[in-house]
Amino acid sequence: MKRFSALYLVLAIALSIAGCAKNDGFSHNGVEYCNPKANNDQTTTPLFTDGLRDEAAVREKTGFVGANIGMGGLMAGDGEWIYYRDETDWGLYKAKTDGSEKTLLLPVEEYSPSNLNVLDEWVYFSNYRDDFSLYRVRTDGTAPEKLVGGYCSTLFVAESGIYFDCRDESNRFRAFRINLDGTDQELIAEDFSPVSYYNGILYLYNFRSETLSAYNTETNETTILNDSIKQAAYFSTDESGIYYWENLSDFCYLDPATGSVTVLRKGPIGDYYNYANGRVYFVAYGGSNYDYSCCYSLELSTKIETPILSLSEEMYDFNGEPIGLTQAEYLAGDYNPEVIPKDTSGWPVVLNERAFEIYLANGQVFSRGVLKESMPAHCWICCNGKNGQLWG
Repeated sequence: MKRFSALYLVLAIALSIAGCAKNDGFSHNGVEYCNPKANNDQTTTPLFTDGLRDEAAVREKTGFVGANIGMGGLMAGDGEWIYYRDETDWGLYKAKTDGSEKTLLLPVEEYSPSNLNVLDEWVYFSNYRDDFSLYRVRTDGTAPEKLVGGYCSTLFVAESGIYFDCRDESNRFRAFRINLDGTDQELIAEDFSPVSYYNGILYLYNFRSETLSAYNTETNETTILNDSIKQAAYFSTDESGIYYWENLSDFCYLDPATGSVTVLRKGPIGDYYNYANGRVYFVAYGGSNYDYSCCYSLELSTKIETPILSLSEEMYDFNGEPIGLTQAEYLAGDYNPEVIPKDTSGWPVVLNERAFEIYLANGQVFSRGVLKESMPAHCWICCNGKNGQLWG
């Protein structure tokens, strides 16, 4: 995947490709698509359903969705509210799914969250302002309490307990479990980090040996699933199996019964992936904007790939004002250097919108990125059919 040091790309989403006029579409890799920019529908129809909570076969609820924790866990939902780290002050906030009723839950001077989980009226998180110690707080912002001290990450909360990584003095991975109130801490595995959880099975990954294992939380038995999963990230699991990004390139599926791996989407296509209920969301190049990043949705049952976000082709100054130069012209070097603005110290400044991580919450898709309205700062972007709406 190409990288450009001062470029920021932002995504804008279309909820459907049905009913698009011919002049609204574009072609990519031989497939005809609707242009997301032509869709001004502002509906909040869910883009995905959280099958982990709706299926009768699932015996316990969890506080996370898809690969949100693998992205850093900066957002989680409970069906009505979304709990998130605000990009302006890194505080813990909540807001309704449409972004209304934004509420600060805890003092920003003391609490800054990651690895967010929400379960049964509690918000669980790692607190950056206390060396990533593990905390929880009521969903109304009351009764904050510290559960575990130390560097705690990759936090998965379920009805059966809290599963997390807590490093030792030499920064070695260690997987632990505690009760939801922080009691009865037990070590599950050394040199392994939790990467996903589903229905009583905790999935553990050894980043050095590249081994993926499954730990049964009822029997305390560990089974090696595959010992050659290279540079893996963004794990997500459900009743069908294990989904993950491998070797900085491909998005894969692993059958837990056999350990066999199937490449679902050949890379390099992008840096961020999420999966829920049979659909993969990812950032890739292509679409209507030449070589600019786009976001796509891949429905695994039909193999249909749909663009759900498209990007601005403009380049901007530090204040988010267009400078009369497109990304295609900039990347080709087809411009007069004098059009590039400079900051107060004389350094050239040329920016463009960009989206980074892809989060799933309350049936909606969100991205953490940069819009022209927020430049150069990061913000939350609601993927709602327009060209990047500020959210929260």
